[in-house]
Amino acid sequence: MKKTAILLFILVLFASCGGKQNAQHNQYGNMAEEQSTEYENMLASLQRVEILLDDVGEMSIDQIVSLSEFVPQLHYEYDMSGLDSTALAKCHNLKKRTDFVRNKLEERLQREVATLGITGHKKEDYLMDGGTEAFPVYLEKGDKMFYLIETESPATVKIYNADSRKLLKTYSSKTKVHDSLAIRNSAIYLVEVNPGATQYANISVGYKVPDISRLNNLATVNTEIVECEKGAFRAISTKGLKMSNVFEEPRKFTLRGQIKAAFSGSYRGIVAVQVPAGTTDILYRLRISTDEEDMYTDGKFSEDMNHSYSKIKVLGMPLYESQHSIGLIQTLLGDNKPPREEDAYINMFVFTSSSQAKSFQDGKATSTLQYNINYSIMGTQSCNGRIPMNGKQTIYLGFENERMRFHNYVWLEVIAISPKTEYFNAKYTIVK
Repeated sequence: MKKTAILLFILVLFASCGGKQNAQHNQYGNMAEEQSTEYENMLASLQRVEILLDDVGEMSIDQIVSLSEFVPQLHYEYDMSGLDSTALAKCHNLKKRTDFVRNKLEERLQREVATLGITGHKKEDYLMDGGTEAFPVYLEKGDKMFYLIETESPATVKIYNADSRKLLKTYSSKTKVHDSLAIRNSAIYLVEVNPGATQYANISVGYKVPDISRLNNLATVNTEIVECEKGAFRAISTKGLKMSNVFEEPRKFTLRGQIKAAFSGSYRGIVAVQVPAGTTDILYRLRISTDEEDMYTDGKFSEDMNHSYSKIKVLGMPLYESQHSIGLIQTLLGDNKPPREEDAYINMFVFTSSSQAKSFQDGKATSTLQYNINYSIMGTQSCNGRIPMNGKQTIYLGFENERMRFHNYVWLEVIAISPKTEYFNAKYTIVK
């Protein structure tokens, strides 16, 4: 009895398995398991694409690229040998459906690409108060650039190929420029706007690409302002600074305490500062210490100032124009202050007369002397500063130690500055 029950269970199990196999056979005909799996995967891909095509409206770049990845997947081939009529019909219908959806997808993507406008620059109500400005965009052969510039008053617009440095189009004294350019060479292109005067503008620069593959190669352009030679491509001139050392080495001297100076040495000192013609100002760095040891920073004032000036130029700060010169110099000096010692301090006097400087050196009371009170400093610790030359080529700096017992050691560095014309242009690099 027990054996009979077991036998019945096995027969039922085989019957159910056979029923499942028959159901599989009825659904796909006599397809092998590998064929039916491939069929199901293709059908699932088709259904996903069909849903996406029905749901999506106007496509973005990302959507076009994502959908284009389905195109190579929408290819279905099958081996007809050994298939019954049911399997053959299913495979034939799936291939036909696959080809239809692939063609539909490709046509849709091409339409989207043909109408897709890619934005390079878009500025609304943009205040142009810095003069001529260029808007770069990287384009490849076959692309088409579109640009629209609207201004309150007439402006000049120029189109350049930045790589070949060629001017392609000019629109002079226009309040509206709306045009396009077919791209014959892959390069960086510039839409340059010269507002003529401070005014608001609406600026739009964009482009269209010929096919989907181009969307995988879009790039932006990085702009860097660099120093260049006169006459370089799109070079602009500006007033800059020329800085040169007045002394080959720091002037180092000792101001003795006044008690000891009564026996030897001096508590006063004079330094004549002679500068080249054309010098507008001198900059000085004064280090005062109670220790006569040199420091590693001594003698590096000019190097440090030029380094600071280079950094400022990179940041695009205004250079040596008359209304900005003092502010620029103060910025440079603020970056290069000498180390201070609390117990080290002296008086510094600025003389424009050699006779007055000689009287100071001979010990005359400063109350009887004529010196520039605006740039003289009483009781100063280590410091730096600016003194305008006002057309003179020599001034005299007088130093005095008011302390009775203690010596002060002084290191003086001086830079002559004069205006010079500098040239800058834009360096463009592609960022993908």
